[in-house]
Amino acid sequence: MLEIASMPVVYRIPGMDEVIVKSDLKYAQVNEPRVLMDIYIPPGLKKDERRPVVLFIHGSAPVGSPVKNMGAYKSWGRLVAASGMVGVTFTHRLGYPKPQLSDAASDVSAAINFDQTNAAYYNIDKDRICLAAYSGGGPMLSMAMR
Repeated sequence: MLEIASMPVVYRIPGMDEVIVKSDLKYAQVNEPRVLMDIYIPPGLKKDERRPVVLFIHGSAPVGSPVKNMGAYKSWGRLVAASGMVGVTFTHRLGYPKPQLSDAASDVSAAINFDQTNAAYYNIDKDRICLAAYSGGGPMLSMAMR
């Protein structure tokens, strides 16, 4: 199963291999060392260029599972960056089989805050943020909808 989870998506576009990846960033002040973020930046941007950002919110997984390292999330980060936007994958504490909604919501909020606070460094347009949630991560969209 681990081998399948590490496989990339089949769809590819030009430039995916040139994307700049900032890996394993500590974005939240929590006592879980695997709650980390990867940021995928389009290549060749000028220092003052800002791009929309897409945050990929994963579904339910045991706390500490490195979901951001799954092949699909790595591929999506690269696809978004090769398309000219900034991609963000991160691991949060939603948990499985018992969901920890408040912990996960806190992590998603911390991820958004990290990206907004560090927008200039990662070429992010802090006013253009897309949240893309998958499976059990859907409830994490409710805070943005409020």
